[in-house]
Amino acid sequence: HVSLGPSANAITAHLLNLQGLAATDAESTCNPNITHTVANETYVPRVLIVDQASRFSTFHQSPQVDESVATWNGPVHVQEQEDDVQVDKSKTAALQEAASALAYSSYSRYHVSSNPSVFTSASNGRHVNWNDLGEEEDEEDPAELARRQERAKQKWQLYTRQPLEEQLDSFWKDTPHNSLSWMDYWMPPHPPYHHYAVPLAFSNDSLMQQHWDTYHMGTTTAEDLLETFRKLLETCDSVQGVTILSQGHGIYAGLTSALLQDLEQECRTAGRLVMNVTDNTDASDKENDSSKEQGWQPAHAIRVRRQLQSGLALFDFSSRAHAVLPLSLNTSKESSLFAASAQVALALETATLAYRLNGSNSRQSRIGLNGCFYSGVGPSDEGHGIASSLSFGEYLACLQPSPQYSLLELEIMSASDNTWNQTLFQGTSLERQQMLQRGGRDANVTRPRDVLPGAWLDSNLNNGCMTSLSPETGSTSRSIHHQFALTSSLRPSKTNIPTFSTSQYLAFLMEGMAFRYRPEVSMGTVVGESASTLTSGGYGAGSYWKHLFSEGDKSPVLSVLSNSTRSYGYLTSV
Repeated sequence: HVSLGPSANAITAHLLNLQGLAATDAESTCNPNITHTVANETYVPRVLIVDQASRFSTFHQSPQVDESVATWNGPVHVQEQEDDVQVDKSKTAALQEAASALAYSSYSRYHVSSNPSVFTSASNGRHVNWNDLGEEEDEEDPAELARRQERAKQKWQLYTRQPLEEQLDSFWKDTPHNSLSWMDYWMPPHPPYHHYAVPLAFSNDSLMQQHWDTYHMGTTTAEDLLETFRKLLETCDSVQGVTILSQGHGIYAGLTSALLQDLEQECRTAGRLVMNVTDNTDASDKENDSSKEQGWQPAHAIRVRRQLQSGLALFDFSSRAHAVLPLSLNTSKESSLFAASAQVALALETATLAYRLNGSNSRQSRIGLNGCFYSGVGPSDEGHGIASSLSFGEYLACLQPSPQYSLLELEIMSASDNTWNQTLFQGTSLERQQMLQRGGRDANVTRPRDVLPGAWLDSNLNNGCMTSLSPETGSTSRSIHHQFALTSSLRPSKTNIPTFSTSQYLAFLMEGMAFRYRPEVSMGTVVGESASTLTSGGYGAGSYWKHLFSEGDKSPVLSVLSNSTRSYGYLTSV
């Protein structure tokens, strides 16, 4: 994953937190090797981040924690100071220290146990067991060793983890979210600083705006980015693909274009998914400020330059990437960048589950497919294909049935917990079956007229349940547009998981997409772990989610990633 620009990094920080939680749970449904690598016996995200040098925290440059400390002696005490800015920095430093103490512990969910035994195959006559070499030592009874380790872990849970998580919870209660930078809420564990950070030479936004016309950025920064990226590729056993999250204009877009060009040469077979972010509220505020200070003409020039950059970036992205997903961050006084980026990250984490699943727990996760080629399919009598997991290439093939259609759109369900279950259930074959069973012989007479499933897929402005996280596309009704591909991914709410099984939820998604909108390709993904379960007790990465959304424990996460003619209305605004 590569992230370029402060708005994109705000989304990436939340996304990395969620992906780390999903891949490191004891009963996790996601494969950690897809998104993470191992450094110092700890799972760390495989990521590259580009931003101004001043935005990288000094704390992030030294993330190592003393592993010899098995227990925490007490909470971190924050010394109050007169300077408000210094108080904020000390609080965030204390937050990162507490989160690091949890993440880098040998009892952490992120910890990877090393295997001391090195041997060849036992069937080989030259079999060597290195544990048998050297002086013989008294070995501890395995049962006693397991009991001792369990007691130590329980002690850590009680005297270390619990006080630290209480401290994290106190921070999120007392600290305004709109004062935080992305580096403050990107929680440990982190890769080594020189492995993920590409700081730009510019110190402020005004200097960056002076270089708006150098769309393909100067050689120094581009070469640093590409060199760091090549080193990141060397740590991968097999590169399936690259996801790039970038701001849709300016220097960051130019660097993204240079990176895509290099990828075409270095990794021709790797999939390329680009997500370009636009902060519409921030852009309009800057234009209004420029208009007040300098007059109409300079403000108009800034607007034209921004649109020109966006058009050049979108052309390059669509030419060099397999799929392009425009995203919109609508920040305001009511919705900070922290909250807006968290909503987008939650939708992206759910939408990308299909290629991150480990495929070992068919009861907890299920993928349904129609109209596309895929491998590893199990038997199904449900009218659609079933797969336990997809490769990144298969995932992109589902999103892009034809190379000429590459522009995507992302939506998230906005219905409350009281209505979404019934909305998914309405019009499905299971509902008709239950109505027939209740009605007996007269069911065909007394039952109401059949309603097609999938009403939830339309916009909430058209009696649907979906809210778009992509830029405005003109007409919001899905029914008047052609659907090249529709993919729906669901994390049910914690209270409704026992209501239906994962296979029933998957049938609701597949029937809703197929009968009402008839896409060329459709894919549905259901994971039996709710978002609240995912983030509860999740160390630093999960500590703030319950404070972010008022209905965090009740609301499901249903995200729809579509490829249709509706998304092309965005081109008229570029």
